[in-house]
Amino acid sequence: FERKMARLDNEAAAARKEKQDNPEQVGEQKELVVVHNDTSTLSFQCKWRTKCISQYARMQFPYFSECYQKLNKCNYHPDDDATAQRMLFFESAGGAQVPRTVIESMTESMSYRHRNVIGAESKRRARRTLQMILGASPDNHLLFLGPNATMLLDRLAHIYVSRKWLTQDDEIIMSTENHLANVSPWLRAAQETGARVIWWNTKADTDMARNNRLKDLLGTNTRLVIMSHASNILGEVRDVSSICRMVKQITHGKAHMVVDGVAAVPHIFPNVQHLGVDWYVASCHKLFGPHLGALCGLKSTFDEYSSTQDIYREFELGTLNLEGCEGIHGLGIYFAGLGSFSLNEFAIDRENDTTLDQRQPSNQCTESKRDRDHDSQISMLSLHGHTPVAPPVSQATPDLSLDLVEEAYERIRQVEVIILEAFLKELRKCSHVHILENSSDPNDQLCRLPIVSFVHDKIKSSTIVSALYSKHIICRTGRFLCTDEVLAEWGLFNVEEHKGLMRCSFAHYNTVGEVNMLCNALESIADWW
Repeated sequence: FERKMARLDNEAAAARKEKQDNPEQVGEQKELVVVHNDTSTLSFQCKWRTKCISQYARMQFPYFSECYQKLNKCNYHPDDDATAQRMLFFESAGGAQVPRTVIESMTESMSYRHRNVIGAESKRRARRTLQMILGASPDNHLLFLGPNATMLLDRLAHIYVSRKWLTQDDEIIMSTENHLANVSPWLRAAQETGARVIWWNTKADTDMARNNRLKDLLGTNTRLVIMSHASNILGEVRDVSSICRMVKQITHGKAHMVVDGVAAVPHIFPNVQHLGVDWYVASCHKLFGPHLGALCGLKSTFDEYSSTQDIYREFELGTLNLEGCEGIHGLGIYFAGLGSFSLNEFAIDRENDTTLDQRQPSNQCTESKRDRDHDSQISMLSLHGHTPVAPPVSQATPDLSLDLVEEAYERIRQVEVIILEAFLKELRKCSHVHILENSSDPNDQLCRLPIVSFVHDKIKSSTIVSALYSKHIICRTGRFLCTDEVLAEWGLFNVEEHKGLMRCSFAHYNTVGEVNMLCNALESIADWW
């Protein structure tokens, strides 16, 4: 990468020298070349950095490997086996693709079992790995594993009832944008204890307005504040740390915060230690890992327990999925690789690159649809046989550390912000599309995830999904287990008439070229415009 940047700098310097030496021979065209290089250096650097990150990621996932596709017909469109194509995948919010390190770690675990020794070590490594990925402190937090996030939240609510941590005098403040997995258990707990449930309407133009609404609900009887770090349909990130400080201050520390991080963790560094919340839950199969849930809790909550083992016995029922635990360790290897690989060494020759999107940034001139079609066709070449298969992760990959986790998340974010910008820019051009978003300000994209839900005035969501599937593109429609309250806030009383919400969700292994193909496919649907 540095060599390419140095080459461009040298070309610009040579052009400037030629202009100085021969001012009468340097025409308008040469001047334009120099000016273009000066103004596009930052854009070029950003594009190439993003390209290197997404290309590295794609090399680690078998889903993007041609040799794997030939062995796995399930990845192909069933009606086009003769000219099989890998489906473009925009449903990561429902379950992400899995890197090779996770698969190999799980396979190795299943090849040789010794529960008491190897199994115990797998659990220890899985907990430590997830503590680092979540940004939790081993000194201040305990991490529990379970079959999924839903069952862990259900278990947590049950413990609040059985240990009388929740009483009839208490109030539960519930965010309307919660996933039902973080709603249903607390509604049952309220019913069993007589606690009062208060809904917190989170639809607002600004964080200040949203937080002021919560502030008005808090009081001396508030025992629990139940919220999402980010909604799985809105994709908007909430300022959990400032909310937590406000909750603790107003309730004098009485209120506990339960935060659902399932939608957020695949995209942003949770930094649970900084958030200050009492409970934080994540789902590993949406974090490029196996089907396991993780619940992180403050140690100070467990003062009445006699031992740490008693705590684990109450939260972790039965034998854990030890293969899944080993897969978590493999996920840590992937994060370490993503955070440590050298962008300079990984750079690909610009002239031979077929996957870097050639479109101009949104603040520059907009190209024609024909140009976008051409770029998408170029990008399609990389999807069918031109994406290299990565060798196994080198043993030289450093051990996972907090610094590598933070760097990995920073690289993930760099890719996803550009993907999100590209998709929203095209989607907003259609007046019939209504996107679920509190703000369409491009500056707010730093506070939202690459999860976009919308409805179309004239086309049912199920029709859109079917049309995309016929073009080898995977998206999803439904209610996505959101609450009736959040649908009411957005005026989607007739969401069933639309056959659900249309949701497109992306990850750092997607590319802008793929987004272009998605946009072209949407625009080709009858009655789109």
